[in-house]
Amino acid sequence: MRREGESEKKRRLRLVVCPVLALKHGVKLKYWVEVQPGDTRKEEIARAIRKILLEQAEKHGEREEIEEELSLDKLLQVLPPGKASIKT
Repeated sequence: MRREGESEKKRRLRLVVCPVLALKHGVKLKYWVEVQPGDTRKEEIARAIRKILLEQAEKHGEREEIEEELSLDKLLQVLPPGKASIKT
């Protein structure tokens, strides 16, 4: 999840998909999950990603804000085709 603008009055979190290499080149993400090819169906991966991101957000008191933005449909749209796994 990336914070769009840093205005305290109008903070908005949005779902961003980028290669891990982008993190090394200055892309700043507050919450993130790394996905790799694997054996788990896309729907299960989407549920797991949502759970992880919501747990991360809860630690910062932003769960409700993210919960609205982070639907399973949105995650399914941005995940690559095929099966995957979450890199730990």
